[in-house]
Amino acid sequence: MSAFAIFVTINLKPNCFDDYMTQIQLDAEGARKDEPGCQLFHILVPEEGGNIVHLYEVYETEKAFKNHQQTPHFTRYIKATESLVQLRTIQRLEKIS
Repeated sequence: MSAFAIFVTINLKPNCFDDYMTQIQLDAEGARKDEPGCQLFHILVPEEGGNIVHLYEVYETEKAFKNHQQTPHFTRYIKATESLVQLRTIQRLEKIS
């Protein structure tokens, strides 16, 4: 069975980058440390900077991802960043190799 992956693009409101990065780093750390189903959680930013952040997350299964969405660190992240995010686009992926 292939792993389940997502690629998320976050468009931030102006002047929110630093606050957002603090929150997403806590969520990523919690996922990597406390979730055995989380295989990978990368935070990516364009070299030229700006108000865009990409997340690449890989989980053993879609169920492991859904479990991630119920964790205290994820729900805290969502609440803390809702006023910072202009647009969040989630692309579901299947990891082939």
